[in-house]
Amino acid sequence: MQLETTPADRHERSDYLGPAVLVTNNRQFPVEVELRGFFQPIDGSYRWHGWVRADEASSAAIGPNKQLCSVRTEHGESAAKLDEADPWGRRRLLGTGAPPFPVVTSLEDADLAAQASLAALGKTETHPSRLSRGKTMPFDAYFKLANHGHRVLLKLTGGLIGRSIIGVPIVELTTTGRKSGQSHTVLLNSPVQNGKNWLVVASKGGSSTHPAWYLNLTANPNVLINRPGKTPQKAKATVVNGEERERLWPRVVKNFRQYGSYAKRTSREIPLVWIEPIG
Repeated sequence: MQLETTPADRHERSDYLGPAVLVTNNRQFPVEVELRGFFQPIDGSYRWHGWVRADEASSAAIGPNKQLCSVRTEHGESAAKLDEADPWGRRRLLGTGAPPFPVVTSLEDADLAAQASLAALGKTETHPSRLSRGKTMPFDAYFKLANHGHRVLLKLTGGLIGRSIIGVPIVELTTTGRKSGQSHTVLLNSPVQNGKNWLVVASKGGSSTHPAWYLNLTANPNVLINRPGKTPQKAKATVVNGEERERLWPRVVKNFRQYGSYAKRTSREIPLVWIEPIG
């Protein structure tokens, strides 16, 4: 029942490839799925799609017709539409919103995810870019290009496109380098807000070390915050601790459940930080 793809195909084509449970008509079926997704900047949604394959008995029980279903993996469960079978016995899946696999939420998370994928393929220094038609480019160049493209999109549309991912707003946070003294701006999402205050999450994709922007604001809590396309405001960063963090963490995971997956990857407590505009 294995989907027939090579390791290179898996890296190039899939955000998730592996076992899952297909739930339809109040019944559960063990299946293999190959899934990938993309952020749709036009309407601010996240869309994912892929293929599902089941054994003969399960395929017969599921039936050939189009139907609503949900897909469950170790990362979560998401609603989807199940299409008719293709000539090879695979069924097409289509979903909108939070997918049943981790989604990167910042450039640092994207870098970590890419390095993990390449490590699984025995590579460490380059990242295959689909734009380069099979050629490779350094990690830094690849993600700087992606960051530049996102910022160009935000600028050209006045911040109307690319301001959220899966319904969670994106903010630009500018910190002062603790060593260089230079300004550094990152795009982050904010899964929880309180009035004008933004909560950001120092996940770094579940890495064992804190992201640089978090280390910068712990050294100097005076930062700048803005929605993409808007004027930066002076703000103060406050790390959330104790009971307040315990109260906020379930809301963070509910609004963007990939953070729950990140927390399972690391022994460190993932910091939550309130960014409070001044004035």
